[in-house]
Amino acid sequence: MRVLMFLLFFLTLITQVSAETSETSAKVSLYVKNDPPVITSISLSPEAIYRDSIVRCTVAYVDELKENRVFYEWEVNGIYAGSQEAIDLESAGAKAGDSVECLAIAFDGAYNSTPASASSSVVQNSAASGFTKTVLGALGADVSLESLERQQGLGSITGFAVNEIAGSEQAKSSLGLLGLSMLAVMLLAVLSV
Repeated sequence: MRVLMFLLFFLTLITQVSAETSETSAKVSLYVKNDPPVITSISLSPEAIYRDSIVRCTVAYVDELKENRVFYEWEVNGIYAGSQEAIDLESAGAKAGDSVECLAIAFDGAYNSTPASASSSVVQNSAASGFTKTVLGALGADVSLESLERQQGLGSITGFAVNEIAGSEQAKSSLGLLGLSMLAVMLLAVLSV
């Protein structure tokens, strides 16, 4: 009986030690869902596009990841013309009346956004350049150049005519050698334009 009691005591002791040292483990996996980026706006600049313009495609998008890239595809009249953020229409061979389109896709390293596009037509061959208006027969003209920015790229020369043939001594003397040489210079300037 002593042996039996000892065995019982020993088994009870082993059971208690086993129960105290046993561990239960569980595994929990969390997956963070990555939504694809969403393009919120796309636009072309400048607003007025000429055949020699450099046109930029501006894309705004929303995404929780930081490693985003935007892929661009340019088309002129439906024909592939480039894959950068901006395109030089003169290099692309665009003409007045052509259609220009930018297709953009945002990529976050795992997913692409839904493609978005913006398009415009080439307004005309080129932007208006500055011009000069010469007032002939205006010896002693009052000349003022206006700012090109204020006139949106247009410059002008304004003047007033002196009554050269009115008979006054001042008007007659202004037709001297100096007056004629100035008239010749002005005439050459007009003819060279």
